Amino acid sequence: MSFGNALWKFLASIALLASTGLKADDLRLYDLYKLYEQKVDVCLSQTNGISALLLKQPWLLEVDDNQLKEVIVYFSRYALDQCSSKEQDSFERALNNESLSSQKIILEWLEFDVQLEPPKWLDSEKLREIQSNDISPFNPIETYKHIKQSK
Repeated sequence: MSFGNALWKFLASIALLASTGLKADDLRLYDLYKLYEQKVDVCLSQTNGISALLLKQPWLLEVDDNQLKEVIVYFSRYALDQCSSKEQDSFERALNNESLSSQKIILEWLEFDVQLEPPKWLDSEKLREIQSNDISPFNPIETYKHIKQSK
């Protein structure tokens, strides 16, 4: 789902939730969501490079093609999430002040409750090693091509 579509869903959910205690004129939650959306856009604009961190992982040269794609997709999303985590946390903290039914509707509409899981086959030590580094948003396609050429 694009963030533009999510914004429209969010606005519609605010109108829908007016009867459940969330005031339509309470823009704090909306403003925090807009800040989060803007930060995601900034993070996405930074995805033009190759992940130097993943290129330094020699074990990626040994995995099969599907596993390589899984790792790159996971860490691409992970890097984007890390890039916008402060803004997402602020939005979620404000959302926690709303009723449980309001939270559920908004989270489902925005698909915030969808968590990307690391590949099950990936060794937890390798996962922690990469996650312990500062991983910046990167272009997953270009990173994949570069690693694939190195094999």
